[in-house]
Amino acid sequence: MKTLKVLFVMAFVIFSGFSRDSQTDVNGILNKGTKDEVVVPLKIWCVTIPNLEGGHNECGQAPLGWVQGHQTHGGNLIPELSTWEITGCSFSYPVLNSVLFGTNTVANGDSYDWTGTMEINVQDKKVTLDIEISGGNGRFEDAEGMCSLTGTIDLVTRVINFEGEGYIIFTK
Repeated sequence: MKTLKVLFVMAFVIFSGFSRDSQTDVNGILNKGTKDEVVVPLKIWCVTIPNLEGGHNECGQAPLGWVQGHQTHGGNLIPELSTWEITGCSFSYPVLNSVLFGTNTVANGDSYDWTGTMEINVQDKKVTLDIEISGGNGRFEDAEGMCSLTGTIDLVTRVINFEGEGYIIFTK
């Protein structure tokens, strides 16, 4: 009988610590504890398309462009409404660093804003981009999150192929 009581108490203690709001998602990101928010993994496959008519910035980059691709929890990106802009840059051979602001608009017209830092190694053509998501419209109105992307650049066309993953938190 004592053994049964001990097992019962142990089971109670173990299971009392697991509530739905205290669990983490697959990326280890804590749900903020509200029942109105959901944390979902985010995967993106995209291509940046530079607007070469916009000239070049002091680092030799096209300062504006579009994003074409696909992401989970949104579908295809609408290129005409998915834009990016380089707001700052520095170049110390062979690495080009840029600060960007952008908006990704998904298939149903909902969009989210992001800021990011990008590093391009012009020798091996490898690119990394880390973005932070903050707000938008539609389902992404109060969205927040992050995504790390890696890719390669074609130095002639300046097109970058990216893929990456992270998470996004938005209201249900």
